[in-house]
Amino acid sequence: MFLYKIVQVTVNKRKKSDMATTTQAHFRLRNTTMDKLRLALDTSAHRSMAALADDILDRALDKMLTDKPDFDAAGALRGIRRDG
Repeated sequence: MFLYKIVQVTVNKRKKSDMATTTQAHFRLRNTTMDKLRLALDTSAHRSMAALADDILDRALDKMLTDKPDFDAAGALRGIRRDG
């Protein structure tokens, strides 16, 4: 019993350190965006749509911030009409 607990704690510690730090978030996405994510998930190695969306956002934001470090996202979105 004691050995089992030591092994279990060791396994749990490994799992926590192997995983990336994540934060729960809820986004409202357009239907067309969800359709594109579903299509991309079919050909992707990602296990979930959330993991795929996280990877896409991370890469796109890195590129955007590298290309335009002083980019004002709020300013860019002002005045844009959104449908839905």
